[in-house]
Amino acid sequence: YMGILVSSPSPCGFSHRAMTFWKSAKRTLASSCYYNTVKLVHIKSRKLGALHYGIQLLILIYIVVYVIILKKGYQTFDAPIGTVALKTKGNAFVGNLTEGTFQIWDANDVTYPPLEEDATFLTTNFIWTAGQTRGVCPGTAANEVCSSGGTCGTLQSTTNGLTTGLCVNTSELSPPSYCGTYSNLTSCCELYAWCPLENDTASTANELDITAFTVFVKENIQFPAFGIERTNAMGLEPTLGVNLFTVGGIVSSTPLANNKKYTMSYENDVVSLGAAIAVISTYDCNFDYAQSHCNPKFTFVRLDDPSSFSPGFNFRVAYYYRNANGTLVRDLVKLYGLRLIFVISGVGGKFSIIPLLQNVGAGLALLTVATLVADFAALNCAKDRAKFKRAKVLNVTDEDMADYDSSGDDIDDAPVVRPAPAPLHASINGRSNGQ
Repeated sequence: YMGILVSSPSPCGFSHRAMTFWKSAKRTLASSCYYNTVKLVHIKSRKLGALHYGIQLLILIYIVVYVIILKKGYQTFDAPIGTVALKTKGNAFVGNLTEGTFQIWDANDVTYPPLEEDATFLTTNFIWTAGQTRGVCPGTAANEVCSSGGTCGTLQSTTNGLTTGLCVNTSELSPPSYCGTYSNLTSCCELYAWCPLENDTASTANELDITAFTVFVKENIQFPAFGIERTNAMGLEPTLGVNLFTVGGIVSSTPLANNKKYTMSYENDVVSLGAAIAVISTYDCNFDYAQSHCNPKFTFVRLDDPSSFSPGFNFRVAYYYRNANGTLVRDLVKLYGLRLIFVISGVGGKFSIIPLLQNVGAGLALLTVATLVADFAALNCAKDRAKFKRAKVLNVTDEDMADYDSSGDDIDDAPVVRPAPAPLHASINGRSNGQ
């Protein structure tokens, strides 16, 4: 009979593999406790040294001077919040004493509305259309002109009202008139409207000189992160430039919108058509010093564009009442004026160790840029870059590892610059052949 020999696993073979695994695991565990460090290559080059330390010096100057000192990298910051209370005082007039048209306008007449949030409006000019009642009258706008004997449609919306459907000849009215500013046209659409219609042309006769008016500005602000409260209403009375301003001073301190070299003029830029100006109070406060140094700095900016087709600032307001006959009457007033908008801005800073450590840590991390730049220059740009590469880069093959393992030496004991690889492999091969 032909037999088949079947061998079973030997207990000794299993024990050998287990021992090998244990030694490997032990070696791995031991190697995990080793400390590995970067090998230092000392290159005696003044150019590379100057490049490396020069970059480090620039980085240190940036960190210390710009980040920490100029930008206050040692502080934490908070923005102010608050409110503004405004009070206006002064007197102006329109008309003429000798002609009996004199009218005095005090601060209550000039300011409208009486109360606004962080803003105020001061009247400089106006158009007053008195005694308007609901009725029928000829139109005056461009879309209210018609051809003689024509029609205008019924209840068509126009600038001033709704058309009745009739085209009227205004030259036949008593007194004769024209269609608004179109002096050569006398045929206009008849309108349902508040009559008489407004003559929307500003007159110098109603201009008010309010340059001597004063505006008292009381600001109450807080820096919530620091629990600090400040106000500009300190002392015994208002102080000009701190919490008290004249209208003329505000206007003359505001740069022109189209030429920042020059400032505005009340007579040329404000009184006729009005203007919108932002009054910006900036609190730049360093709370590492006394809080008394935390005071606002005021700047002025014109917001409306005087070169647009609708310059200045204006709006209309109507006053309603009933006459002796019980008819509802209104006075329509178009107000031109100076709108002042107050804005609180700024920042408060206070020392904190956290931003200081963050900025210092970020700066120290930037120092590695100097090493990267110097290494790049040495390995790619220097005249002796080939020598630097051989000194810095150590190429190790499997044969080299086997050679060091058999000799008991550590790979880290190898010289940085060794002879060419050929003699090394020849000696290894030579020993192999000898064996």
